[in-house]
Amino acid sequence: MTIFYHQLALKLAKATCTYNKEMYHIIQNATQKSNIALPSSIIEWLCIDPESRLFHKITQFPHEFITIYDIESHISFQEINNRLTHVIQIISENQGCFAMAASLEDGDDPPVYVSFNFHYCTEGEKPTWQLQSRSFSTCILSFAWDFNAVNENNDLSQIRNIEDMPAEYTTIEEGPTTYTATAWFYGEEFRRFTIDGKCYLFLVPDGFHSV
Repeated sequence: MTIFYHQLALKLAKATCTYNKEMYHIIQNATQKSNIALPSSIIEWLCIDPESRLFHKITQFPHEFITIYDIESHISFQEINNRLTHVIQIISENQGCFAMAASLEDGDDPPVYVSFNFHYCTEGEKPTWQLQSRSFSTCILSFAWDFNAVNENNDLSQIRNIEDMPAEYTTIEEGPTTYTATAWFYGEEFRRFTIDGKCYLFLVPDGFHSV
């Protein structure tokens, strides 16, 4: 089966993955038991990376990412933008600093939200959620992009504040924009560009913090 949503992410991650039809049937069984429908972009990723091995490669952190065996236990209702929304939790940061969840109510490639207090709410409290990316495929692509930007060797020269964008270049192409948090940092906005064939991650506005 042709990979539709995550082709560029796989290219940036230098991964040769295929769509596993056996995993698709496992996902279908799990969702039927829960009486839910997973968005197509999430199904595709889980069929490519059913046990989150590729995700761990491209984030370089032991964040907990959903696997095909976690689907039922990761579904809940969360209040997001004053709306009770059916979501699936996709990521827990390895030290509990944040969690990410994708909507199950907003199309085939739904937005992803991040909460910094999801793991620390006391009884009666509700997690607060902020937009992380406008689609699940953008979320995955941004992780692969950032992995590519460090050249797999912890070279941070291609991760910069926006004011340090190169003034001279031959080619430039805009990549995915995300908000609030990446695998490694949190901030207000993260913009990505390919400049002269290299992937760059820029922090907007100037200044960011490690997660």
